[in-house]
Amino acid sequence: MSRRPCIVLGASGLVGQRLQQRLINHPFFELKAVSGSKQTAGKRLDEVEWRLEQERPNLPNLEVLDLNAEDFLSSLDSLGIKVAFSALPDDIAAIIEAKLAKSGIIVFSNSNAYRRKPGVPLVIPEINQHR
Repeated sequence: MSRRPCIVLGASGLVGQRLQQRLINHPFFELKAVSGSKQTAGKRLDEVEWRLEQERPNLPNLEVLDLNAEDFLSSLDSLGIKVAFSALPDDIAAIIEAKLAKSGIIVFSNSNAYRRKPGVPLVIPEINQHR
């Protein structure tokens, strides 16, 4: 089974870096893109400060994409990305995640922006593992 290309949104923060760490050897997902703020956009991933205590894993040296770029969605489409893991702050997530979902991308989010919205599942394996 081939792995699904995915993006991590908010690549320079702690949660974003933890997601990268978990996805790098994941059996179902392949890290194909990362995005960040205007401070990190355009940098290579190895130029972004690693903030976790654990050593930086052997990540692909991707260019950090700008979430606000006009061609952001088309860039994801050209990479075949249909899955996003979001570590964006709540206010930014409320805007960006909606655009991604409307374009057909499945979004897994750490944000509380959509937690109580109808049609958005709250996945907590310990609680709703049978749904």
